[in-house]
Amino acid sequence: MPYMRTTRCKAAAAARIGAALARRKRSELLELLRPGFARTGPWLQAGKYVMAVMSQIPKRNGWTIAAHAGDRAPDRTQRLLNRAVWDTFAAMGVVRRVAVAGLDEAARTAGRRRGLAVAAIDETGQVKQGELTAGVKRQYLGCVGKVANGINTVHVAYVREGTGHALVGAREWIPAGHLDDPVKSAVMGLPDGLAFRTKGQLAIDILADAFADGLCLDFVCGDEVYGSCTELREYLEERDQAGLRAAGAVQFPAGPARRDHAHLQAGRRPAGQQARLGDPLGRDRIERTSPDT
Repeated sequence: MPYMRTTRCKAAAAARIGAALARRKRSELLELLRPGFARTGPWLQAGKYVMAVMSQIPKRNGWTIAAHAGDRAPDRTQRLLNRAVWDTFAAMGVVRRVAVAGLDEAARTAGRRRGLAVAAIDETGQVKQGELTAGVKRQYLGCVGKVANGINTVHVAYVREGTGHALVGAREWIPAGHLDDPVKSAVMGLPDGLAFRTKGQLAIDILADAFADGLCLDFVCGDEVYGSCTELREYLEERDQAGLRAAGAVQFPAGPARRDHAHLQAGRRPAGQQARLGDPLGRDRIERTSPDT
């Protein structure tokens, strides 16, 4: 009897291969993260946390993550995120290198070697209650579209045209008032000697880490908050990195390899909205006197 091939069998085989590859890649990632942990316990818990975050559980919170990890309560994960000793910046670097390598390989496999590689700078707000969380204050939060109590985090995503994107770096914005108040800094657990950084400066810090890893970009983009940051624009210009040149605008590489992308235009907000830039930045009155954000 001849062998019958069906689409359903192929799909099942592909799913098994994909699941096995995912497990192998996850194990490789956890091994790369191991040097950043002082003790084995937190590292093993981090592995459980990563598996839960990457799983298909419909809602992710302390209790659902604990159930997926086989813990009776969220205490172990909360201890990992709040008090355990591990190098967060080293871990971020590992994740960045793995994510970038994966996207680049996927682009090569799909035959998109000339696809644009872009760093997208943005910020994300998160609503928080109370006054004990580091960086929390009443400020504009994009997630709710209004001024509310919460935190803002600057992040950079690595985007490969036609392939995908991944978060490759983040820094939380801490208001200057929190750093100037020793009592508030102590209550929030802020590190000693932490200096105030504008959102544009935080973007520089993230990009500097990425460039130190050898990340190559066609250009860097961001909205008016970052396009208006003179220090950030000068940093990119000093590196001869195409990207932000003015509020909401980008400059594309002029080489023949990128002429097919020259028709792309940077988006701008309506003129009536640009006068409201002071509010979304979530800065206090003293910080608004600064030309950069």
